[in-house]
Amino acid sequence: MVIFNNLKLNKYLFLFILIILLINLFIFKNRLNEFSKNEIVSFLGYSDFGFSNRWNYVDGELFEDYSKYKFLKKIALNFNEIIKYKIYNNGYEIISIDINFKNYKKLLSDKIKAKSNFNLLDNPNFVNGDVVYKGEKFKAKIRLKGASSHFSTRRQMSLRIHLKDGKTIFGFNKFSIHKISERQYPSDYIYQDIQKNIGNLSNNHTFTKVLFNGENWGIMNVEEHISTELIEKQRKKDSIVIKLSDDKKLLYKLKSGNNFIENYKLSDPNLFFEIYNGDNKIESENIRKKISYITEELVNQNLPAIIDYESYIRALFLCAAWGNFHPMLNINKRYYFNPYTNKLEILTTDQDYYKKINDISEIGHLNTFKKDNRLIIDSIIREESRYLNDKYINRILDRLESNIIDSFNKFNNDSFFPLDGYKKPTILLSNIAYLRENYKEFTKQLIYDDKSSEFKYLLDKKKNFIFPTAYLFQSL
Repeated sequence: MVIFNNLKLNKYLFLFILIILLINLFIFKNRLNEFSKNEIVSFLGYSDFGFSNRWNYVDGELFEDYSKYKFLKKIALNFNEIIKYKIYNNGYEIISIDINFKNYKKLLSDKIKAKSNFNLLDNPNFVNGDVVYKGEKFKAKIRLKGASSHFSTRRQMSLRIHLKDGKTIFGFNKFSIHKISERQYPSDYIYQDIQKNIGNLSNNHTFTKVLFNGENWGIMNVEEHISTELIEKQRKKDSIVIKLSDDKKLLYKLKSGNNFIENYKLSDPNLFFEIYNGDNKIESENIRKKISYITEELVNQNLPAIIDYESYIRALFLCAAWGNFHPMLNINKRYYFNPYTNKLEILTTDQDYYKKINDISEIGHLNTFKKDNRLIIDSIIREESRYLNDKYINRILDRLESNIIDSFNKFNNDSFFPLDGYKKPTILLSNIAYLRENYKEFTKQLIYDDKSSEFKYLLDKKKNFIFPTAYLFQSL
């Protein structure tokens, strides 16, 4: 009993000293460089104090209401909650990632190269490693992923993991691990749950404690990568999932600075696409026919003809209710080819924090969304009588409203982080009401005003000399 009481006392003393240190770090954080700030955020992540991050601990609804003062005040007033959590918490499931020194140096080399490449990875190396879960060892391929803050710290770097021999962990064969903040928790987590419940494809998330080469990386987000398993778990027939466009335009823009030409064809979704779950599929004649069918429509700039409008419009209004179109930009959206309908069903990823909108112009990433989606939006507006009538829109918004309430209730009842603030759907429901009253004006403001440059005109004039399938599918 004496030993147990001393153990408790030592934990209290440790936590007291730790929190005093945290307070000092936040008081003097303006004197720290950006790397040090990221390390502080990482420290909060891997130490596991029972909350997911600083703003979720403070805030129940508005993410922008966070302040350093509120964070420190709540820690002081609820110090006993953190102590109880550290003493009595049963803990998370643990995965252990082990990479030998030679391969670890390859990961670090990719990290160093990224620093001289605007913090963007360029063809990062997959290295061999082991993942241990519940006493079982799995062979895996592992690489860095993301950009900038994803790997700016020594611990909690974002990693892509592919398990070999078809093995799975959490039901995932291919997955990524991130700091919790890299997936804007709980925003994207709740968003994906709503997507699934309204009938759209979605990513699966969970959380686990991670040990990397024996070092504690704390609680991290685990996100399933697009794969055959992900498709089939959502009761869809196995088929290809594609991403239109690529990420090279961003790097070109950073390198070009003021010389950047907005309408250059680099990363044009009509010219470039990537197959996400194409392992061993390209050898199938049936799959090659599907790819040829898709690329032919892209060459003819006829993407809207093969878009599944139902799934697209559900995603459109969900993002609008969220106050952010980030998941519907070319860099974040994927398309599942439904082999029964020969249509592309949208799968959107990486949703940002939700916010209240008082005007349509306040929706995040609106202008980029309009440009990236202009062909599809124009086509939907031409079908106004079918898709933009009161009955159809109210049916979409009613379904969103009920599923938003259900997903928030589910989230609050089963929270991974017991000390986080209670999340309310008030903002999203307010945005739904705004869209219900203003959906006609909303759709008008989605039209892209294409003020074409002379450069774009010349490229379009010569478009018959550009063959988008040649670079990727020369054998078709």
